[in-house]
Amino acid sequence: MGSVQPKVIETTDFRWNVHTAGNPEHQPLIWLHGFSGSGEIFMSLADEILKRTPPLFIIAPDLPGHGKTELISGDESAFSADKQVGNLRELIIKMNLSKSPVLSGYSMGGRLAIQLAVSEFSGYSALIAESSTPGIDSDELREERRQLDLERAKFIQHHFNQFLTDWDNLPVFKNSAEIPEKLGQLQKQIRSKQSPEGLALSIKFFGTGSMPSAWNKLSIIKKPFLIITGELDEKFCGIGRMMASEAETASHKIIPDCGHRVHLESSNRYIAAITEFISSQNLS
Repeated sequence: MGSVQPKVIETTDFRWNVHTAGNPEHQPLIWLHGFSGSGEIFMSLADEILKRTPPLFIIAPDLPGHGKTELISGDESAFSADKQVGNLRELIIKMNLSKSPVLSGYSMGGRLAIQLAVSEFSGYSALIAESSTPGIDSDELREERRQLDLERAKFIQHHFNQFLTDWDNLPVFKNSAEIPEKLGQLQKQIRSKQSPEGLALSIKFFGTGSMPSAWNKLSIIKKPFLIITGELDEKFCGIGRMMASEAETASHKIIPDCGHRVHLESSNRYIAAITEFISSQNLS
């Protein structure tokens, strides 16, 4: 069973657009995308993932402010970390999954997955964070980042195309392997269809500057935890090592010859890493 028409599911604040692929009776894998992405990017990897073992049921929602997921409550503070966590919990419960899902996320999506895990939510079976962070521990540095995020939010609304160009040129993406043309074109297509207002709200309320630090809560995570980083991404390899030292169930896998966007730059190695991890946990 391949991908199907996206599901539309309402929670307190959002009408979620949820992409799925595979058999709903198999082990669920929830994948949370990065900033300016959508669940559609993971669907491009679904066919290859579904060839592997264990058999999985892939769930890739468009996160708040992205893709076709809509704010329905009118409350802009719904984009904050605690409210996104609450809405994501509600979404998972409403999906009435056959098994507790593996929770996985890239960059921004990884931050949301970590925030959910440290909220003491027990309804997941394992955690995967790719090129992500629990936040900024220093109050001073977090406030500096919050001000930068507010400036970016304003810039997005008035200079959207320039923002997308500038985003691709951030230092975190400097040391990267080439993204295959098909995936690169899909990423550009997804970004071009984003709502500037939605992205602005996302970065304003859930940027790293506004998100509470979870560094002192990583010990709460008792489920199996895989941290994935790309060898060329020195900053997040360092963050990954620190996370692995703080969370007792964590293991850290560095994927060679790629940077921050591991799932795009080295998709086969990324797929192998996550499926081997899930297989090793005997979750079925």
